[in-house]
Amino acid sequence: MSRDSFLKITAAILIILLGAGIAFWFLQNRPRAPQEASVKEVPRVYVHKAKQKTRKVLIQAMGEVVPAREVALKPRVSGQVIEVFENFELGKVVQQDQKLLKIDPADYKLALRQKRSELSSTLADLELERGQQEVARKEWNMLANKTRTEDSNLALRKPQLKKVKSNLKRLRAALDKARLDLERTLMRAPFEGLVTQKSVYKGSEIGTQGSVATLVDIGRYWVKASLPLNRLPWIEFASREGTGSKVEVISKGRDGSWQGRALRMLGELEEQGRMAKILVEVQDPVRRADQDSFEPMLLNDFVHLEIHGKKIEGVVTVPNSALHSGDKVWVASDDARLKIRQVDVLWENEEKAFIGSGLEPGAEVVTSTIATPLEGMEIEPVQE
Repeated sequence: MSRDSFLKITAAILIILLGAGIAFWFLQNRPRAPQEASVKEVPRVYVHKAKQKTRKVLIQAMGEVVPAREVALKPRVSGQVIEVFENFELGKVVQQDQKLLKIDPADYKLALRQKRSELSSTLADLELERGQQEVARKEWNMLANKTRTEDSNLALRKPQLKKVKSNLKRLRAALDKARLDLERTLMRAPFEGLVTQKSVYKGSEIGTQGSVATLVDIGRYWVKASLPLNRLPWIEFASREGTGSKVEVISKGRDGSWQGRALRMLGELEEQGRMAKILVEVQDPVRRADQDSFEPMLLNDFVHLEIHGKKIEGVVTVPNSALHSGDKVWVASDDARLKIRQVDVLWENEEKAFIGSGLEPGAEVVTSTIATPLEGMEIEPVQE
């Protein structure tokens, strides 16, 4: 290798080494972003102080207004309607014993006269038979040789008298029936009620088998409601000892509300949903004497029920949002640590839960959501 070649190679190596050294220096001395110290994140949560009180269970339900008493009016006698009285119209209220319609009484008056005539004739037969019996008794007493008792009965005309008396009873009953039939040509309302159906008018021919109208008692209505089975133990139904739980009935489609009471439980479940059925009674649903402006309850209306159930003594109340997995509550300890408590839930609705045991009054109950709750984790409680 010549001297010139050696120098060229040496120079190239020195240039490469110099460039590498400069690059290394720049890498070591490049500007760096200052490193911040890592901060541990503590979840901030809202807490609610648990309170112990005596609470009354409020049960929500839906129901439908139905008649408590509904009667299909049928005439007791047949004939042509000759008069339909005032207020006996569809949608109107009729009073108890109010006249509704009148059937032509001509045939029934004739029948009554006929029965009276037959009765008078039978009374005359009775008098004649008694006279003949007296004659027979005298003749019998004059006979020296008395025969058997059976012969004496025939001789004294006792069977004939018995037959006349029997006919007299039958005709008196027939006369009473004729009087009733005549009275029944005037049809009256059996109670104060609302006419919900009517199919009779002046000139109509009506019989005893067909209904001429439907009458609904306006003294009280029922609300047939459905609710879950676990709600039933909290409701007091009407009995001799009590009047039943108070119920507020609210119309969904109108501005109306009424006061009622839990009457009784029906002995069946819904086929779909397996819900229990109960009856709520509302008195005076159509009008009230103490209120000038009163919204009448309408049949077949769908209503919302607020049932004021039994009282629960000394329960701890928490928001419903504080419940987890149905029976667990998160509590903030005095040192800001998360505690998971298992509790006994006596009652809950969309807003609150009543705790029977497992949670002491005054505890700080966490109402916020924590992504991964761990027993003993550090939290930052904030009072709601």
